[in-house]
Amino acid sequence: MKKTIAMLLGATLCATLVSSCLSVSAENVDQNPSEIPVVDNLDLPLEKLLGESVSPRWLTTIGVSLSADTQIVTGEATNTFSLFTTTVELYLELYYSTEFSPDIFTMDLKRRIHVDDLDPAQSVYAYADFQAGYWIARAYFREDRGDWQETRSKFIHYDQYGNATEC
Repeated sequence: MKKTIAMLLGATLCATLVSSCLSVSAENVDQNPSEIPVVDNLDLPLEKLLGESVSPRWLTTIGVSLSADTQIVTGEATNTFSLFTTTVELYLELYYSTEFSPDIFTMDLKRRIHVDDLDPAQSVYAYADFQAGYWIARAYFREDRGDWQETRSKFIHYDQYGNATEC
């Protein structure tokens, strides 16, 4: 009987924690493209600049997407889930190439932005001038100064009219 009560209390506590984390309302961080901090050295992959390797963790989930019109390509990174209060440092990058390559480091890095702390349900945006070709967005992030991890959008080919084809 005591074991059953302890299990029920534990399950209730766990459900309460998870539901409180999931009930965060969606909020976007509005940014003017001219106000976004840009990391100047676009010649090196971020791993080489930071001198650290990527290893996965499970407390935070970052969603990455890509969109465009005939003027601007937009990469978006959203903190879709953080289990506990955590600081999420994030870099968002936009890569471009006229030819498809599965290795993003052979593509041109068009924009890199940095955020010291991306809160749950917040989004950050990276903008680049539109060019027809292959694009991908990449988020490189870590929780509480832990190991770096990454997530990417899908490769998208945009024609000169801004029409998208997933690769």
